[in-house]
Amino acid sequence: MSDLNSTLGAALLGCLAAAIFYGVTSVQTLIYFQGELRDGWKFKSGIFALWVLDTTHMAFTAHAIYYYLIVNFGNLVALEAPIWHVTSGMQINIYITITSDLIVRGYFARRVSILCGRQRPFLKRSLPVLIAVLAVLVYIPGLGYASRALQLRTFERINEVSTYLYVSFVATVAADSTIAISLCALLFHSRTGIKKTDSILRILMAYSINTGLLTSVAALACLITYALWPQKFIFIGFYFVLSKLYVNSLLASLNARSSLREKNISYSTPGIDVGPALTTLHFSMQDRSLPSSYGTATKDESGPKGLNTCDVDQGQHHRSEDNTG
Repeated sequence: MSDLNSTLGAALLGCLAAAIFYGVTSVQTLIYFQGELRDGWKFKSGIFALWVLDTTHMAFTAHAIYYYLIVNFGNLVALEAPIWHVTSGMQINIYITITSDLIVRGYFARRVSILCGRQRPFLKRSLPVLIAVLAVLVYIPGLGYASRALQLRTFERINEVSTYLYVSFVATVAADSTIAISLCALLFHSRTGIKKTDSILRILMAYSINTGLLTSVAALACLITYALWPQKFIFIGFYFVLSKLYVNSLLASLNARSSLREKNISYSTPGIDVGPALTTLHFSMQDRSLPSSYGTATKDESGPKGLNTCDVDQGQHHRSEDNTG
């Protein structure tokens, strides 16, 4: 067993970081359910389920740290081998992490598919499939690692499951990078030339970068630290945080819709309670009615005089109903 600074010390720091991100997740979840967005009950149930999974993950993580640092304080023998209830808890943690990550990646794959639109049929089929394949390459090795973890008699034998870890971490970096690059590229090519619309697209691109960047960096940190120090728990500290980043990235993108509404902009997130497969940016413009190659600008006779309404369909060249009310 390596020194405590790089084993239990690293795990403790990871647990503290995970607790901070769990607090952020809880606040984000509360903000989401207090919002006025018209997501269906199934989607809201899924968000609540993700929060429950994240809470369970935090509880088992804290239990493992408490057992080794408090219950067995000074007992070096207890540090040599994992006991069944700690191992079972960590096994459940792995199941929770890979399941919540799979759900979040499925949501972003759906968003990529919608943004591709009818004008990009090849990308509409290929990009979601690529993301799905990479997500499966993360999920299956995670299952293998979790099932083998219960059989490990000592922490030194963790190298017996190194293949599962390497494949999972590499696929995680690839999947998250693909999602971030795809979203940014599609949003960039959806620019309309209308200043107000393009400013919103830049905001969405920033959210997309954050979606993939933080999780990719965390997964890359797991990969590098495990490759360099397989007998230390530094990679476990990063892994504790990983699932929290996925849930937070999803909630941040959902709650961003409210902040856009506060700026007189109504943004219907792809894949959420929108009838047609559209992404609609709806905003008012003073005394203007502009056509766009990525959407249509039509005068709204029902609104106040002098105000026109512009519906911009990202990636699709046809008129849509305003689903945001």
